[in-house]
Amino acid sequence: VFAGLVCGNSDETSGTGTVSVQNIGIPDPELHITTAEEFANFLSSAGSYPANATIYLDNDIDISTTEVGTVADTLVATFDGQNHSINGINGLRKEKCFFKYNAGTIRNVVLGKSGDQETIVLGNFSTENACVILAMQNLGTVENCVNYVSYGRANDKNFGPKSVSFGFFVGTNKGIVRNCTNYGNIYIVTTAGKFLKVTKTTKAYKNYFGTIVGNNDASAEEGYAGTVTGCVNHGGIYLPSGEGAPIQNDGSSTKAGYAYIGGICGRSGEGATIDNCTSDGVIEINAGVSIGEGDTENVVRFGGIYGGGQCSATNCTSKGSITINAYGDSNQDYRYGAISGADSLGEGNVYNECTLTCNDNNSHGLRNSNE
Repeated sequence: VFAGLVCGNSDETSGTGTVSVQNIGIPDPELHITTAEEFANFLSSAGSYPANATIYLDNDIDISTTEVGTVADTLVATFDGQNHSINGINGLRKEKCFFKYNAGTIRNVVLGKSGDQETIVLGNFSTENACVILAMQNLGTVENCVNYVSYGRANDKNFGPKSVSFGFFVGTNKGIVRNCTNYGNIYIVTTAGKFLKVTKTTKAYKNYFGTIVGNNDASAEEGYAGTVTGCVNHGGIYLPSGEGAPIQNDGSSTKAGYAYIGGICGRSGEGATIDNCTSDGVIEINAGVSIGEGDTENVVRFGGIYGGGQCSATNCTSKGSITINAYGDSNQDYRYGAISGADSLGEGNVYNECTLTCNDNNSHGLRNSNE
């Protein structure tokens, strides 16, 4: 039920102490949502709720037949799902997420339900910083959320020439993501296209794929550092075989392409934090790296916790499997590892239960393996 709207002129009623309020369109500090329509209405105005407001989801809802958009303004309030589920998420279209920018708190939200067979299938992302479900960019806190929905890439499109940061919970993280759990799979289908096609550009396109966060970012100059802590992944990431490749540079570009794929985060930059996270999911890569006629060296990273970046993960556990069946060009910068494909590695990590299999003779730089 929607709470009333507040403020404005009041007339005290003598002897009763009651107040007559005039609706001037300012949201109440508390809102209770019980239907998909109410959820859609909330999203259309969520940016106007103040920081002290809390929006509660009071029961499970199904949005499959409801037009659901994305909050254009920054969310500064708290959205509390109270562990209720939002189902029918394949009806989510527009910008592919509920909140474009979160500077508040999103907590206790369940996406889909246990045993869910639902898979979101989308074509090209319309933005260079995309997330499928919760928040495209997080500057606040996302916590205690669970995802059961899978993602399937449409097989007739390329990701390039845009940079994409993909995570079920957050696309690019500049705040805190903690205690979130994923059960969904990511299927990057490339049978009619390329995962990242770099052509006729001087821009370095970067694709980051993780089940929790796409890009865990940090900037000392701008004063933010992303933190991903206490998160768990049980889902798989699959890049099937086909005519495509993680990166294909046709030789007309002067900049490399980047593809970072990880069980928790795709990329985690210098100054960012990943700690106390666990992934037992599968990463299976069956498409190689091609540069066509050019000589630009492209960068590919696969990791059980995070694909690449200058972050050092600490106290993380990788106990899934990583299988590389791709055949890349021999001069590509192509690295993989049980924790990360990056060179840096923090302390307290456990990866003795992670299985690494590489059938690609051109792969470079095995990192943090048990061999």
